[in-house]
Amino acid sequence: MAPAGSLLPALSRLADSISVMAFDWNGTLADDSDRAWGATCSVLEKRGVVGPSAVEHLADFCLPLASHFAHYGVQEIPEAIAEWNAAMTLTSAKSMPGAKEMLERFSAAGVVVAVVSAASADVVQRDLAQMGLEEYVGLTFAEADPKRTVLEGLRQAHGGRVAFVGDTEYDMQEARAAGAIAIGFAGGYRPAAALAAAGAEFVVNRLEDLWHLTDRTAAPLLTSGRRDP
Repeated sequence: MAPAGSLLPALSRLADSISVMAFDWNGTLADDSDRAWGATCSVLEKRGVVGPSAVEHLADFCLPLASHFAHYGVQEIPEAIAEWNAAMTLTSAKSMPGAKEMLERFSAAGVVVAVVSAASADVVQRDLAQMGLEEYVGLTFAEADPKRTVLEGLRQAHGGRVAFVGDTEYDMQEARAAGAIAIGFAGGYRPAAALAAAGAEFVVNRLEDLWHLTDRTAAPLLTSGRRDP
């Protein structure tokens, strides 16, 4: 990865042109890896499969959920996904550290803030209300499968560049496929190296590291997921 300081010109250009900041939900704005682990174990145990440990779950987690459950040999994929989403509604989650302040800053800067998630609408809307984030999120797209369709629509509707922040390889792949800027968040389900390998253009370790996108005078805190040319 290139040193963060060498990215200042690219980041300044990005700040100038970005019109929509879109975020994944689970593991990105919602700090809920334990909740997701519990939901996965619940689905597997109903089928007589021993669930993974929390560490194993993070190591193996992948999206879309169909791939996640196929990894464990589940045959009834649609039923398993429905059960997983239902289990996610039974437990509250907290927002990621810095999420509220970061969203507030983007909103105040006039950037359109969107949530694009494959999770159920019940989960996302309930979480947004409980976390007090509703007022900062202008657009919410739940049950987005594939995410690239929503991201492409945002890019076309807002006539500018769209950045998508997510914490899984799937998020990075969907962003790239939609022509959006792929920003990996390494504080969620998957590590920085996996996000970079999946095509992340930048990787952040904290949500606060995105603040410089509304302040060109701030020191850049991103690391590049690819080498400078």
